Amino acid sequence: MWTSGRATPGPPGDNDLQRYVDAYERGWWTVVQEYVKSIDYYRPPLDLRTSSGWPAATYGWERGVGDASIRIKRLIDAFGKQKVSAYLSEFKDSVWFEP
Repeated sequence: MWTSGRATPGPPGDNDLQRYVDAYERGWWTVVQEYVKSIDYYRPPLDLRTSSGWPAATYGWERGVGDASIRIKRLIDAFGKQKVSAYLSEFKDSVWFEP
């Protein structure tokens, strides 16, 4: 879906697909961090839901934030705040979690 349209390749990791994936993961884990801080965190503020930059990165960030928010809400609905909070707290020591 995301292509840069370049005639010559850019540096390694400098492509739209990689930008999308990196931004998606950053958005996802940012939401997880917020839920770890407070399980009552519900909806990302507007400044967290939007970004600017490369189109692929912008789309990836917004999609990652949105997907994480929806999935964590579904977990809370299914298992309750206490269980989900305990589960998410396990990610504090994760490579992805940067407090």
